[in-house]
Amino acid sequence: MVVATIERRAVLDGFTVNPKEGSPFFVPNYLLDAYPDLVFYSGDEINEEGLTFLKSLSRIHLCRTKAIDLLSRREHSTFELTNKLRLRDFSKSEIEATLPLLKEKNYLNDRRFTEMFIITRLRKKPEGKIVIIKRLQQKGIPYSLADEIYDSVVSSDLEKEVIQRAYEKLSKKFGDNREKLINSMLKLGFSYSSIKEILEENS
Repeated sequence: MVVATIERRAVLDGFTVNPKEGSPFFVPNYLLDAYPDLVFYSGDEINEEGLTFLKSLSRIHLCRTKAIDLLSRREHSTFELTNKLRLRDFSKSEIEATLPLLKEKNYLNDRRFTEMFIITRLRKKPEGKIVIIKRLQQKGIPYSLADEIYDSVVSSDLEKEVIQRAYEKLSKKFGDNREKLINSMLKLGFSYSSIKEILEENS
């Protein structure tokens, strides 16, 4: 039973499906690359099974478009992006079909996200490695990757600069109260040994 027809336009890299019931929708050609035996021409008639299949491809295209829109605003981890797409009512299968396309084009890259997150976070607020890695784990980055990249992008000089900034900020707040100063720096993710060292240098 025919439930839809195909409409192709020369200027579009794909085609429009016109169902007998419901709204027309667009299917881009790139999503058919995995199906070389499937070719659609303008005027082709589509049955119920074909309509369901083409709708699923159209949803993947919409999911990819929304994902690229989100990634154009800032870097996201795979975990973050997945959650945002779920909130926009894309299904697990639609998201799983979209993510490889994004990674193949290097639009989505957890390593790049981790590097940018560390650099940006340290510019905004002085925090230690422990807290930075915890924040990354909350965004779905494995500990091993977060630890590796932190060590590669944060030099010993930068780490010293960050803890010095934290010390200067907190020492203004707590004055001579050494116990509160140390506890606050520990909460910011600095190790006790690095705190002890910065206190000795500023004594």
